[in-house]
Order: sequence, then C-alpha cells, then structure tokens
Amino acid sequence: MHPSARDVELSAYGLPVQPQDDRVEQMIEALEIILTLWTSEDPVYHDGAYYRLRQARYRPTPMQNPHPPVWLGLTTEAGFAACANYA
Repeated sequence: MHPSARDVELSAYGLPVQPQDDRVEQMIEALEIILTLWTSEDPVYHDGAYYRLRQARYRPTPMQNPHPPVWLGLTTEAGFAACANYA
C-alpha cells in the first residue's frame, strides 16, 4: 500500500490533494479496515475519519493466516511509524 500518487494524479481523478501526513493517516485507516475484513467472521462496522462501513463482509477470506502479507511504501516519519506498527 502507498498513501497516494503524485498530486497531479490525484487532481486528474478529482480527488483532493491532502498533506502527506493526512494521506498516511487515511491509508492507515484503510489498512485497518482491510485487515479487519480479512480476519472477521462477523459483519464489520467502522466509523472513521475517512471511511464508514455498515455490515461489510469480505468473502472468501484469504487462505493465508492470519492474512496475506502487507507491503507499505512510505518514506515520511508518519509512514515509518505505520511500518513499525504493521510489520
């Protein structure tokens, strides 16, 4: 995962250009949702700063245990902290 593309690419898709630390924060929230969906048997509810889920499910669940490997491409202080938490 990577927090975003270049600013020009975000603009091309009509997405807001946010500061890099905010992008990392949004990516971390997305990663937490993905990990929860991969590992939960129950419907997932999430009310976050960037995403909301109601009774979300991911099926079939991944074969890898506890989940597939996650690769993070980050080069900021906030990104290094995220790598340390999810490595």
